[in-house]
Amino acid sequence: MATGGRPERPRHGRMEESRAMSLPAPALVLLNPRAAGGRAGALREPIVRWLKAQAPTVPCQVIDGIAAARALIDAQAAGTRIVLVGGDGSVHQMLPSLALQPRELALVPLGSGNDTARALGVAGLRWDEALDHALRGAATPMDLGWCEAE
Repeated sequence: MATGGRPERPRHGRMEESRAMSLPAPALVLLNPRAAGGRAGALREPIVRWLKAQAPTVPCQVIDGIAAARALIDAQAAGTRIVLVGGDGSVHQMLPSLALQPRELALVPLGSGNDTARALGVAGLRWDEALDHALRGAATPMDLGWCEAE
């Protein structure tokens, strides 16, 4: 499952500062600090502040390597929404763990290509708009192909 469909922009151009939200599923935010050529790491503090104000029950973890990030995902219960802050590479590297159990994938697009973000309809959103949508948007089914070669 993935969150998709472009959310409506707020009328005043900014997300409300203190709007507490109800979440459709338990969630975990994983930030890839290497995304966007390393620029994504600078968003750690703003994302943590936003989460404290908007979704205080949602933890944010900075990804410290692929194995550690997969272990964090593997430890989550089925049905947990995994919010990746990164790009196509982040999605690609986390797919094996995301596919092990029924989990929801949401994306805050901070990559250089963002093909997945375009397919999900969230490319071009500011990070706070994308994070709001990632946490509150409705999940929709997404096909996943798996191919192994010897």
